[in-house]
Amino acid sequence: MVARAGVIDLRDLGSRYAWHELKVANLVQAAGLEPRGPVKQRFAPLDVVVAVVPFEEMELVERSRAWLQDARCVLVLRCHDVGPIADLELHDYVEELWRELASGFRVTLELHDWRCDDDLRTTLGRASELAARLDASPQRAAAAGSVILPSGPRFEWLPRRYAGPFDFARSLASGLRLTPGGASLETETATLALATQTAAVQQDHFGYSTGVLPDGRHIERTGTRERRHVWQLDEQPFTAYGEVVLGFDASHPVGWTGHRMFPYWLYVGGTGLGYLSATDHDYPCGPSKKLYGYADNDPVRVELAPDLSAIAFTFEHDVLLTNALPIAWRSAGDIDGALAHQVH
Repeated sequence: MVARAGVIDLRDLGSRYAWHELKVANLVQAAGLEPRGPVKQRFAPLDVVVAVVPFEEMELVERSRAWLQDARCVLVLRCHDVGPIADLELHDYVEELWRELASGFRVTLELHDWRCDDDLRTTLGRASELAARLDASPQRAAAAGSVILPSGPRFEWLPRRYAGPFDFARSLASGLRLTPGGASLETETATLALATQTAAVQQDHFGYSTGVLPDGRHIERTGTRERRHVWQLDEQPFTAYGEVVLGFDASHPVGWTGHRMFPYWLYVGGTGLGYLSATDHDYPCGPSKKLYGYADNDPVRVELAPDLSAIAFTFEHDVLLTNALPIAWRSAGDIDGALAHQVH
């Protein structure tokens, strides 16, 4: 089977309201593409990705680095729809930063510019040409399905000061994982086997600034006031939004963070962990807004159906149940268009 190329506007992966038009629609219209047929969802990128970004916003590529590096070739299409940078010295400096970013990518990254419709057609043609030379990569198989474990002994849970039931739920969501020896609960200082645990457990920062991947590695929020959205996996820093960890799926390469009505998707890629997508926001297409002037309606936990038919985001005051999973693609001839995800 021949590989596929797809085009995505990385701005569509950020926080947005469900009724706002996707940025990729501008490209679809300019290129005369006609997406049709069924929507195909996949977490991993296509083999060849055309990533549209404004010329001055290379941080969008950096934000999606882990996801993009699971493609086999990336064509960054830098749009110039806000006018050129008047300062030539500044323009040259930005170009130098782009070249540095491209040289540090784990896969081939080509820089293209979109100033007119001919530029767009040339880039899309190049993407289709590259895809035609490749055999399709096999999609990463999901991990084994659910298992039933026997109940372990009871043990006491010692909450942190001022912690409530939602804090307990977040700690479980971010610290539970399945190991060959059974279910375990991660804390900042130990891995507890639930089949044999009897001693009391003191709640720590799991579910707040710390979480665990299915393979046992820990992530931690290391952001500062100046750089709020910085997280770290081992020695690897990455950008992701949200202030609490909501856990990782045991079967698929995704996890979640969140804050104040907003859940965010993380992607566990072959070269690291990184940001994947936000979720369309606002009632009735998303969770309720901040309540009573003080209740933030923070996310508590996330449950993804093993067959990817639906996902439930549990918040302090309501639950968002949707089948809108990132990233949705529709065929437009030789190239696919990314719809990010749309709430149904």
